[in-house]
Amino acid sequence: MVSLTQVAETWSSIYSSSWVLRSCLNFAHIGGLVGAGGCAIAADRATIIASRHSGAGVGHARRHPSRRVDTTPRSRSIARTAWLLASAT
Repeated sequence: MVSLTQVAETWSSIYSSSWVLRSCLNFAHIGGLVGAGGCAIAADRATIIASRHSGAGVGHARRHPSRRVDTTPRSRSIARTAWLLASAT
């Protein structure tokens, strides 16, 4: 069985010698943060717009969400997953 120390040393040597790997992981990390933040802002904006146009307040907007509100949680989950995977390395 391989010890955690051996795995960490192997990963450290691969990571430190490959600028391409470092760049890809940094891109995934920052891209995940930016993507998740953008999805959260888009969801908030769509909810506010839906509540303004419904005329019945936020409760009505929750019962009858727009399509954009429905699709943002999936996008946000994908972005958070990319961020978590990049952070774990």
